[in-house]
Amino acid sequence: MENPIYQIQVRYAVECVKQLLPQVDTATSLVLVGDLSQCRLSRLDGVVREPIAVENPVFSASYGRLAIPLNGLNKYELKNNLLHRLGIRSLINDVQLERYGRLLFHAPNKFQEDAALSNWFQPHFVQELVNEGIITVTQSGIRAATTVAKRPFRFQFTYQ
Repeated sequence: MENPIYQIQVRYAVECVKQLLPQVDTATSLVLVGDLSQCRLSRLDGVVREPIAVENPVFSASYGRLAIPLNGLNKYELKNNLLHRLGIRSLINDVQLERYGRLLFHAPNKFQEDAALSNWFQPHFVQELVNEGIITVTQSGIRAATTVAKRPFRFQFTYQ
């Protein structure tokens, strides 16, 4: 049986991402898109930062796309020391967990819109998040996985 895909409202953004980190393997990356001015990630290994286009060129140095591989040490540092300092609800526009081009989690627009949890996550884990009050499930169902294809400075979401 295939696990359902969920549309969720995230009540506690930092806690939600903290809970998701142990559920993914080392092939997964945490992708942050937006104002990275508060990201002091020198302790993390393999971090890749890419510039993105912004309306005002004065802020172009602060904005970008950051891909953080989730190996054991990076997960520990993010969860215990760094995640709460990144400004996930105020500065980061998009938060994604990506594994081999497949979106496992996507929270657009600073968590203001519904986020998506893929079928990677077990239903009992999602129910635990609901019971703890971290998320609210707005919709669930079985459908194709969401993949991400790179375009210059944006992402194109395709269903396969």
